[in-house]
Amino acid sequence: MSDKLTALEHLKMLAQRAKAEEDALNTKIAAIKVPTQVSQLTNDAGYQTGSDVESKIAAKISSVYKPGGSYAFESLPEPDEGTLGMVYNVTDAFTPDERFLEGAGSKTYPAGTNVVVVLDQETYKFDILAGFVDLSGYQPKEAGKVLSTNDYTTAEKTKLGGIAEGATKVEQSGINGSIKINGVDKTVYTLPEDVLHTADIATTEEVEAALNSVFGGE
Repeated sequence: MSDKLTALEHLKMLAQRAKAEEDALNTKIAAIKVPTQVSQLTNDAGYQTGSDVESKIAAKISSVYKPGGSYAFESLPEPDEGTLGMVYNVTDAFTPDERFLEGAGSKTYPAGTNVVVVLDQETYKFDILAGFVDLSGYQPKEAGKVLSTNDYTTAEKTKLGGIAEGATKVEQSGINGSIKINGVDKTVYTLPEDVLHTADIATTEEVEAALNSVFGGE
């Protein structure tokens, strides 16, 4: 066989191999199914669907609250379509259960906490609102004044009212001849230098001893 025939034979074999690989690739491509609708996709990223958005909007619309009265936690009406948007004042401290958006056992809320019924997806649940605080018994803050933890009693007010204007506090001092005024020792009397002190006066025994030394003792 000539070199020319050999080369042609090799070229034919190469073409056949390329055709086989092309056919195999086309078969694989034909087997690939490309989604043509959103419903055919897997929502790995958690994108909001139209239904999700509608549920969220419905939950917001249901926040047009309607007063529902006060109830103990155990007596709260069940959250459902009939109580949607109702706001209830809970009269005792409570820990949420599975009926709450916050989840069961999230934390304890004080008496006076308000809850509202909302629609979450397709489930009616309680949503906890900020509690209303009765401030009728509190004194409004005034500029220049601060709060104190000390209790100011009527007796103390009466005592303070009895102190004359400009009065000072006078106490006993530990220094002779002094008194303590507003916490400071003040000298009110100075003993003259020529005043005899007990130590300067002779005792009877000392006098007798001196006389005996002169006149002789009996």
